[in-house]
Amino acid sequence: MLRGMSSDLYVDSAALGRAQATLADTGALLSAPRAALRSSDRGATGNRDVEGALGEFLAGWEHGFDLIEEFATSAAQFLQNVDDAFVTLEASLAGLCRGAT
Repeated sequence: MLRGMSSDLYVDSAALGRAQATLADTGALLSAPRAALRSSDRGATGNRDVEGALGEFLAGWEHGFDLIEEFATSAAQFLQNVDDAFVTLEASLAGLCRGAT
């Protein structure tokens, strides 16, 4: 059986904002690792097979960074949508409590 009280449901807009800001900064946080991977000397090994494997490895990480940034951007937008929805709901409920239509 599920039990709940209205006081159990609340949204911490400040926490959502902090999480959203962190997610939005993901691209900046990834810039140093991306730059390091891009500047790596793939030919330093002197072995063609290893160079090819290293190139594939680095391309995989570049793709992974793109996916992380894409997810973080989507997650930041989702958190904004959640915050917006709760602000709208709270305003509607406050209006109803005041007897407004």
